[in-house]
Amino acid sequence: MTNDDHFLNMALILRELKSESSKNRMRAAMTITKSNISGTERIIDNLGASVDRVLLFQSLGYTSSKDLTIFDASLQYTTIRHIASLTMTEFKCTFLMAYGMYPVENGRDSVKTSVLIAPLIFFARSPNVALQQAATKGLSNLIVSKPDVDIAAKSGILQLFITFFNAADLGVRGNCVRGLKKVVKILYDAKVNKGIDVRVFYALSAVLDSPLQELRYQALGVLQRLVEGGEFEIEFAQPQSLAVFHRLLCEVDQFIVRLSMDCIHTLVMNPKHPTTRVMLLASRVPEQLAVLLSSPIYGVIQFSAVKIVRNLVDTQEGIQVIVKVGIPAALAKLQLKDDEALQIAMDDIFMRLLKQNGLKEQLLETGILRSLIGLSASLDYKVQLNSSLAIRNLSCEFVDSRRFIDVWDAPEGGIQRFLTQSLASKDQFLEGIAASTITMFQQARDPAMRDFIARSDAIRQALKDMASRCEQAGMVMDVD
Repeated sequence: MTNDDHFLNMALILRELKSESSKNRMRAAMTITKSNISGTERIIDNLGASVDRVLLFQSLGYTSSKDLTIFDASLQYTTIRHIASLTMTEFKCTFLMAYGMYPVENGRDSVKTSVLIAPLIFFARSPNVALQQAATKGLSNLIVSKPDVDIAAKSGILQLFITFFNAADLGVRGNCVRGLKKVVKILYDAKVNKGIDVRVFYALSAVLDSPLQELRYQALGVLQRLVEGGEFEIEFAQPQSLAVFHRLLCEVDQFIVRLSMDCIHTLVMNPKHPTTRVMLLASRVPEQLAVLLSSPIYGVIQFSAVKIVRNLVDTQEGIQVIVKVGIPAALAKLQLKDDEALQIAMDDIFMRLLKQNGLKEQLLETGILRSLIGLSASLDYKVQLNSSLAIRNLSCEFVDSRRFIDVWDAPEGGIQRFLTQSLASKDQFLEGIAASTITMFQQARDPAMRDFIARSDAIRQALKDMASRCEQAGMVMDVD
C-alpha cells in the first residue's frame, strides 16, 4: 500500500472520528489498531502539524480511560508522543482554537487544557517507561501560567508529579521535577499569597524535601507568602507540615533555616485560629528553637527565633513548653548585641517569665541575671527600666546572694557596673532602683555580699555623687 493509499484511508478514518456517533468514532479507532502499525505511525508522523492530526488525538480523549487500552503499545507511544508535543505553548493556541477549545476572553487567550489531561495522565501511569516519559513531558509542558497551575491541582497532575518525584527512571523524574519547578516559579514570580487550591499547598510542602536547593528556596518563598495571606494557617499547623518545617530547621543551610523560621514566625504572629499555636507547641519545633538559640553559628537566625519565642510566651501553655525544652537557659547565654529590636524582644520574654512565681528560682539557675545585666545597658529606656526592676525584685526575694556574687563584675561589668551606671544616670527612677537594690544587699544575711558592696570604690563614689546632687536640689541623702 502506497502512502497515498494510507492518506486516503486515514482521511476516511478521520471523517469517522468527526462523527457525532460514539460508535463510529470507536469503530474508526479500532480500524487504526487493526491496520499496519508501522504504516500508521508514518501516517501520524507525516500528518505533521495538521488540524486533522489534532482531531485524531482529541478523539482518544472522547472515550473513557479504559478504552485507551485498545490501542497497540507501539501506536500508543507514537500517539502520546505527539500529544506531548501538542501541549507546547505554540501548539495549544493554534490547534485548540481551531476546534473552539481555546476560547478568547476579553482579548486574551484562556488556556483550556482539560481535553489533553485525561489521556496524558492515563499514559503517565502506564508500566511502559517510554509512555511515562512522553506523558510526563506533556503534562509538564501544559503548565505555562497561573490558570494552568489551578487546572493541574484539580486534575491530579501535581499529585502525579509528587508521586514520580523520585521515580527510578531519570527521564520521568526529570519531567516531573521540571513540572514542579514551573509551578513554583509561576507562583513565586506572581507573588501569589492567596486564592490557590489547597492541593497546591500540599504539593509545595512536598517539594521542601527535594534535594534541589533552588526549588526549595522558591517553594519556601511561596509558602511564606501564603501564610501571610492567612488562607492556610490550619494546613501549616498540621503535624505533617510542622514535621517538614522541623526537618528544615535542622538543616545546615542557613538560608533554608531562615526562610523556614520566617514562615513559622508569620504563623504565630497573627493566628486566626487559636488551635494553630497549640499544634505548633505540641510539635518538635520548640525543641529545635532551643538548639538554634544555643548555637553560635546561627547569629542572624537567632533573632527570628527570639521573635517566635516572644509570641509563644503570650500564653500559659506557651510558657510551660518554652521552659520544658530549655529555651530560657539558651536565651540567658545568648550574646546580646547592639540591636534594640532584639533587646526589646528579649526584655518582653524575661518580663513574662519572671511574672511566674514558680519559675524565678529556676530562671536564676539558668543564668538569667547575666542577660538582665546586659539588658540594663540597653539604649532603649524601657528595656533599661524593666531589667533594672527585675534585678532589684530578684534581690528582694532571695536571701542567698550567691548568684549575685557570681556576676559581681562580669559579664559587662556585672552587678557592680549596673549599680554604678544606674546611680550615675541622673534618672530618678534608675537611681532609686539602684539605691534600693544596694539597701537589699546590705540587709541580706549574706556577709559576703555586704563586703562586696563596702569594698567597691566605684559604688561608693557613685553614691557620693548622687548625694551631692541631692544636696544641691535641697534633699538629704545618707550614703552610709
